[in-house]
Amino acid sequence: MGGSITYTVVASISPTATGNLTSTATVTLTLAKDSTPTLVVVQNGDGAVDEAPYLLSSRPCRAPVQSFGLERTPLEANILFGVAALLAIVTSCCGFCGIGAGAALQTRLRRAIRATEADPAFADFKDNLAPLHLHVPEPKFRPGDKADFSDIIVPEVDAITRPDEHASPADIHALAYGLVRVLGDDNQAVGSWNPGLDADTLRNMLRKMLLLRAFDDRMFRAQRQGKTSFYMKSFGEEATSVATTMALHSDDMCFPSYRQQGILITRDYPLVDMMNQIYSNSGDRLKGRQLPIMYSAKDYGFFSISGNLTTQYPQAVGWAMASASRADTRISAVWCGDGSTAEGDFHSALTFAAVYNAPVIFQVVNNQWAISSFSGFAGSERTTFAARAIGYGIAGLRVDGNDALAVFAAMQWAANRARTNGGPTLIEYFTYRGEGHSTSDDPGAYRAAEEYALWPLGDPVTRLKDHLISIGAWSDEQHEALILELSSAVKASQKEAEQNGILGHGLHHPMETMFEDVFEEMPWHLKEQCEQMLEEQRDKFGPEWEAR
Repeated sequence: MGGSITYTVVASISPTATGNLTSTATVTLTLAKDSTPTLVVVQNGDGAVDEAPYLLSSRPCRAPVQSFGLERTPLEANILFGVAALLAIVTSCCGFCGIGAGAALQTRLRRAIRATEADPAFADFKDNLAPLHLHVPEPKFRPGDKADFSDIIVPEVDAITRPDEHASPADIHALAYGLVRVLGDDNQAVGSWNPGLDADTLRNMLRKMLLLRAFDDRMFRAQRQGKTSFYMKSFGEEATSVATTMALHSDDMCFPSYRQQGILITRDYPLVDMMNQIYSNSGDRLKGRQLPIMYSAKDYGFFSISGNLTTQYPQAVGWAMASASRADTRISAVWCGDGSTAEGDFHSALTFAAVYNAPVIFQVVNNQWAISSFSGFAGSERTTFAARAIGYGIAGLRVDGNDALAVFAAMQWAANRARTNGGPTLIEYFTYRGEGHSTSDDPGAYRAAEEYALWPLGDPVTRLKDHLISIGAWSDEQHEALILELSSAVKASQKEAEQNGILGHGLHHPMETMFEDVFEEMPWHLKEQCEQMLEEQRDKFGPEWEAR
């Protein structure tokens, strides 16, 4: 439906002290192309025009109805009955306008409303509405289905050009809906977003991503061997932690989620120390107080990971605000998954950052899946995650998360913006979780087996490798040799870390350390609890227990 529909009715008002009044009201209903009623113009009998929008239902009816001798579609019928109800009220009002009826007008208006509601046609209108229903998000593919991502629009490289780093958020809304890309299908880096990185930097980026992948594989096997209780791989998402970190300064503070171990690897944190934290052994700097993959490394600009979703978002904003209040030059960057955007902390953080123009970079790793539910439960069916920036008046970028150069470029743009008081940026990395959520998860139970292989944006490691080969800075032979080198290095680190103990082998920090490092001086009641625990252990395991 489109254009406008005009109806004219004549309402005869009952005799009053002023005599019989007859008023004519013309209602013009203007329908937009999507069949949404937008405007009703009421012209009374004196020719005066009252123009105002009226909300009329456009919900479909159960079935077509006869109206004014014509068969109407369910949508039309629904609207026309609404117009009829409106006319009964409007025409009554028009008949008394300008005659000072006051209370009489109110009385007649109430009567008109009651009469309209009692009219059989109005009753039909209500009964003819289609029933409401609730939408429950459902992934497109389940186990046994053949995955098909043909509906995903992959734009050409540089379809969205790189704006000035101080562009107004209102002027770059398109960036939140498009897809920033640098690497084309021909493996060439082109366009305005191309960061122009030299070959050495690109090879180092590839090395870090491969080292992360080798580390993940080794620690995954360690969990399966019973050496640790839990692990989470970042397979398919390596660029979102490695390339982003390379675009930051070494003293910028990172507030990671639980799949950004690539930050530590990029900043050359010792692999042995990472493994010690995973094993919670005697060499664990955290003394076994964190879950296996929840690292903490303050000296490396890596804020402690929390198992509670999105708590790091307001923490990152607070840190950034503190940095700005001290007139420092350091900024903060924070990561979360797509599902975490549904948490209240996410929105609180964006509000504070927008209000105080905090130098912080928000990153949403949209890998399509939470533990076993897809991103639709976090709102991805409605719009992009980057678009959430628009409502807060901050810059939003949607980026090909498997294009390491695009990820680097977006982070560099946002970092430069924050570092020069341009304000916060929200970046969505459109990527895919290649394997399970964790070692406790079996993705084969809820998604099609070949989804990652069919993902239209490919694999981040493969794409970067192919780019280096295409520019003559790499080869398949060098790539295989590097994989073997890094695998050997990770294996050696694992052997060293396991000398400090693994799960259940007794090489851990003394149990009394769980009471330490909380108070400057331990309170009396904790001293009593600690001693009671130690006595129970001696009774259970014998006098030589403390020496084991």
